[in-house]
Amino acid sequence: MIVLGQEPVNGLADDVRRAQARDVVAAIATLHAERWEVGDPARPARFSDVAVLIRSRVGLPVLEDAFRAAGVPYRLESSSLSTSPRRCANCWPSCEPSTTRPTP
Repeated sequence: MIVLGQEPVNGLADDVRRAQARDVVAAIATLHAERWEVGDPARPARFSDVAVLIRSRVGLPVLEDAFRAAGVPYRLESSSLSTSPRRCANCWPSCEPSTTRPTP
């Protein structure tokens, strides 16, 4: 399991956004490099298995910069910004490696 935000960030909102973006991209790079298993049947994770959901587009340029700096491929998809957080949470499983199977 990867826990984000372990280091406190003091500063402006842009400083916080940069730190968050670095943490997110580092987590994605780690799951890919460590070949975390996903799916059923299990297979190594690909970058295309990951989705990053953001509340607003304010931090998008910082996130794109972090992806480029880390050499992690990404693709932007746009949809309605009106999806509720609860609805999104119900769509995504936890971020644990698949070696830990959820209890039905």
